[in-house]
Order: sequence, then structure tokens, then C-alpha cells
Amino acid sequence: MNIEDPYKNIEFEVKHVKITGSDNSIVFEDDIEFPKDFDDNAAAVVASRYLCNDAKHKETSLKQMIDRVSDTISEWGRDLGYFDKNWDMRGDPDPKFIEFNNKLKYYQINRYFAFNSPVN
Repeated sequence: MNIEDPYKNIEFEVKHVKITGSDNSIVFEDDIEFPKDFDDNAAAVVASRYLCNDAKHKETSLKQMIDRVSDTISEWGRDLGYFDKNWDMRGDPDPKFIEFNNKLKYYQINRYFAFNSPVN
């Protein structure tokens, strides 16, 4: 399976996500880009628990989160010797690295699996 663009057939839209606490105070509120077929509950869970929202970086799209997670895992694989460690110095990407990275993105955006722990 060769995946060139893992997001190719996915339609996205911006959803307004608002989560309130038991006292009706706003716990989380933001506009986040999700696939059109994501229901509001799934969007709320992902936005409030998995998107990076720190002083250095704020994600406003599910694509950003999936890219961050997939890129991190792929880079770990490269650092551990699963892929050619020197490809980025030569300027030509290791095709196996790119294929692995795109498959991770494809499987996540199409909901074949999701990671359950934070990945930096």
C-alpha cells in the first residue's frame, strides 16, 4: 500500500467545541478542524484531551495532532535504526520512512486505531 497523501479523501470542517463543567463553567472552548463525519462528542474528547495546547504550540486541527504523533513515532524509528539515519543530511527522504509515516497518518485519520497515551 503506497499512500502519498493520507488526508486526500477526507473532507474537513471547523467545529466549535465547548465543554462545560458540572457548575456550567467553561472547561474548554475553541474552534477546531475535524473530519466532517466526526460527531460532536468525539470532537470534544479529542480537542480537550489530545490536542497540544501549551505556551509554545497550540494545535487547532486533528491533522496537526496526527502529524505530530506520526512524525514523532517515525523519528523514533529512524533514531533506533529502522530507517536510514542519514537521509535528511542528503536531502532525499528514505522512501520507507515516508511510507511508514504516511501509513500512521492514514490509519489514524481513517480511525483504524488511535493512540491512548500522550506522544510528544
